[in-house]
Amino acid sequence: MDGCTVDGSAACATGKRPRCAIEIDRGTVPAWTLKGQLLAMKGDPKAQLDLYGQCLDAVPGAMSCLSQRVSVSATIGECQIMRDDAKRLVANTPKAASAHRLLGMALYATGAPAESALEALQRSASLESPDEQRPSELGYRAMLAEAAGDFESAKRLLEEWQSLVAAKSAQDAHGAPAAALAALYLEMGLPKKADEVATDFVKRMGAWTEPVEGDWRMSFLSIRRQAGGVSRADYDRGRSEWLDTFRSKWKAAGRVFTPESDWMAWAAAYGEAADTPEEARASARASRGGSRRRDVTP
Repeated sequence: MDGCTVDGSAACATGKRPRCAIEIDRGTVPAWTLKGQLLAMKGDPKAQLDLYGQCLDAVPGAMSCLSQRVSVSATIGECQIMRDDAKRLVANTPKAASAHRLLGMALYATGAPAESALEALQRSASLESPDEQRPSELGYRAMLAEAAGDFESAKRLLEEWQSLVAAKSAQDAHGAPAAALAALYLEMGLPKKADEVATDFVKRMGAWTEPVEGDWRMSFLSIRRQAGGVSRADYDRGRSEWLDTFRSKWKAAGRVFTPESDWMAWAAAYGEAADTPEEARASARASRGGSRRRDVTP
């Protein structure tokens, strides 16, 4: 088995060789999901989709594989697969807000009436903690309004969301609606307004509690770049500074940098910000040059 014997189980246990664990026992669901993550790092969503299908064939009740397949289907535009899997996910995990959220998005993507998509999304919001229910509902309604081209309604809903969380101390609570509003302005062809929203957030973000795994600076730096608010040189410098800060905070918290955590940093700094073929190629080169490429053999 090319080294995938029971004697090699130590490597499997460390997560370095999930293929070994799968060959030894196809019912090892964590190994399937880890292999899927490694394929994501390699930028091969179609292989991920096939892998999660194999996982579900081997372990029909593996909800983690099903959930991942829903997400990957959405990424590559396999909306029918996404919808059918999301329905199966809801049937098996009816109390999971994420399952209903994915179903709502899949329903809309496959041309179902907006009312059915909203029903699923509202159900998702109702399963969240009480203080998150209304913000989530406003975000979902704004998303559907924007998708339908009703930009003014989307703007009103996002501004209501911002007002609702104004007194919260967590940076996440403010970052999500501000980023959505800035993105909406870009969609509306109003880059100056998008840059104003992003700049205002960055000026005030120091007053809010940062997320454990980083802050929102990179997201808003990317928005400012798209809006023409920062030069390429300033953007590159800001991205480098953000990556250094991310890694420093990670190590200060006593965490070990793994390929997964390095990939997460790369995705935020490079992958999600790539808007053109040239930027995508540059992002790919950056991914190959970093430590995130170590030990990623599926």
